[in-house]
Amino acid sequence: LVPGIAFAPDGQGRFYRMGRGKGFYDRLLPILNCPIAAVSFPFREMDSIPVDAWDRKVDYLFK
Repeated sequence: LVPGIAFAPDGQGRFYRMGRGKGFYDRLLPILNCPIAAVSFPFREMDSIPVDAWDRKVDYLFK
């Protein structure tokens, strides 16, 4: 379960996650071999957010 400031759909059933900009989770998540999940309130869901090549997607977003 990972935190996020905002989330946006990727168009393929997963979600982009915006963190606090330090990259801690972006470095940790690739070495874990498990699905990535997050919990979001509706006001945290956006149509799009800025995405970089190293950003990791969220597999499940619980609302």
